[in-house]
Amino acid sequence: MLLLSIVSSISFAQTSDSTSRSSNDPFATVEKAEITMYPNPSDGVVQVSLRESINESIIIKVYNRSGEEVYKHNVHFLDGKSEINVKHLQPGIYILHVQSGAKTYSHYFSKL
Repeated sequence: MLLLSIVSSISFAQTSDSTSRSSNDPFATVEKAEITMYPNPSDGVVQVSLRESINESIIIKVYNRSGEEVYKHNVHFLDGKSEINVKHLQPGIYILHVQSGAKTYSHYFSKL
């Protein structure tokens, strides 16, 4: 349980700067602290909120701790909010990856 509470408290610095990495890296341009998720940890549906008011369908991806893509789905955001079902994922730590145009948003979450 201690690990879950530590993981759920992980967050990126409150800034809109992006972090640059290798062009082969799926997290090459990650917007920091622009996304929130709850509940975290979760065993079912997760609410995802972006700081921007996006009203479009966006492909979201979920990666496991090894960097493997384990889920990919087209979801509709309304006023920057949407939800995803994580019931099918194995318990563990994951990274949610949302790409909207040139911006990419990422957030760690735990699946119970």
